[in-house]
Amino acid sequence: LLSAYDIRTKSMQAIELRAGDALIYAARKEEDGQIVSVSASGLAIRYPIAEIAATGRTAAGVRGMQLAECDEVVFAEQIGEEGELLLVSDRGYAKRTLAVDYEAQARAGKGVKTFSFNKNGSNGTRVAAAFHVTNPEDFEIVLKDGERTRMSTESILIEPRASKGQPCVMALLANTVDHLIRAAKIEGGLQ
Repeated sequence: LLSAYDIRTKSMQAIELRAGDALIYAARKEEDGQIVSVSASGLAIRYPIAEIAATGRTAAGVRGMQLAECDEVVFAEQIGEEGELLLVSDRGYAKRTLAVDYEAQARAGKGVKTFSFNKNGSNGTRVAAAFHVTNPEDFEIVLKDGERTRMSTESILIEPRASKGQPCVMALLANTVDHLIRAAKIEGGLQ
């Protein structure tokens, strides 16, 4: 409950995390909303937010997505039926998929394929970043060496959920895609 955070201290524990875990998303719960999570291995799950019970401030929470041993969640957010998910692989391949293509299922499942990788890894080996798009906007793809490429979400094709994406930046050798920055954060100084 939000009232659990109304205390007068400089810092407080907000969640119990196990070693190797990290908090990647927090938002006010919308009763009729749905959560979509995307894993680095190219799987995605969508489930009703109502499946997440309220817990105490320092509780560990509940499992949203079942992950393989070396997998991790790269995106998790409440979304509606509108818009698309923009996904970018570590090798700079990108695509948008329609939000309605992700059917709701039970929380804590493995999810469905949302990005297919070529066997030789030419289009990548993992999803490096993703975000939900409801209106056209600019964003930057940031490589590990810091090089940035600015693009519009409209320049990324809408493709089927399990497709392989299209090349949008050159990510060679170890200089792979590190993360994305939305233009609103760039211009607002929140890099």
